[in-house]
Amino acid sequence: MTQTTAHIPNITEHQPANNDSPLAWRIWDDVQDYDVASAVARDTELGIEIANGAPATFRIWENAQALIVSRHDAIRPRFAKARQHMEQQGWPIVVRSTGGSAIPHRHGVLHLSMVLARSAAIALSLVDVYQMLCMPIQKVLYELGINSYFSSVQNAFCDGHYNLVTGGKKIAGTAQTWRSNIAQGKRGREGYILAHASLFVDVDSCEITDAVRQFYLMLGEDTQVKPGSIITVRDCLQAHNGSCNDSGSPLIKNIRSRLFSALTNQ
Repeated sequence: MTQTTAHIPNITEHQPANNDSPLAWRIWDDVQDYDVASAVARDTELGIEIANGAPATFRIWENAQALIVSRHDAIRPRFAKARQHMEQQGWPIVVRSTGGSAIPHRHGVLHLSMVLARSAAIALSLVDVYQMLCMPIQKVLYELGINSYFSSVQNAFCDGHYNLVTGGKKIAGTAQTWRSNIAQGKRGREGYILAHASLFVDVDSCEITDAVRQFYLMLGEDTQVKPGSIITVRDCLQAHNGSCNDSGSPLIKNIRSRLFSALTNQ
């Protein structure tokens, strides 16, 4: 198992007074009522704000049902037809700025975005960024008795080397992008790093996997993704404990609260 060791410095619940400090972080439990596309676009907007001087940010958020796809998928010849088909099936398509393949959003999937200025991360590698992003998620999972590590998973949608995996199954997907020359004025050529994780808390693995497979079939590709490659927090808790909740609150709310605490207490 790959263990996360990166350090997240000076995380605070509120925006620090010194916004110029490369070690200043804000934690945002984002409960605003966005439409699907605006919820996804908010990460890019944060990147621009941070390139122009706002503090580095962790954003916790959820989204309504949609398939979020990369720009690579959006330029494929059959994309317009695939988009129309999926919208008719109740899966609107939104194009994101990070790479990878399609990933489903819906109630029961919890998202964590990490955005920081590139100048504050000169010494960081791609791996370091994934470790910083996933460390608080891994901490929450560990507290629940779920050990997780980085790995690819055969037949998982949006597969990559930095999936969070437990028991050989994908429990969270990750992606990141590095942007340059975003800032204006005195900050000149400053850019930002955006990393994003989607944790499968309480969803139907068959349903979300089928949505991804349908999309790629409409693009002319049989991806061979299979629901058995995905696991949820609910699945893990039921397997380990025979129950999925220890507080009486909805599971997604419980995990969201735990994640916020993990971030603010680093």
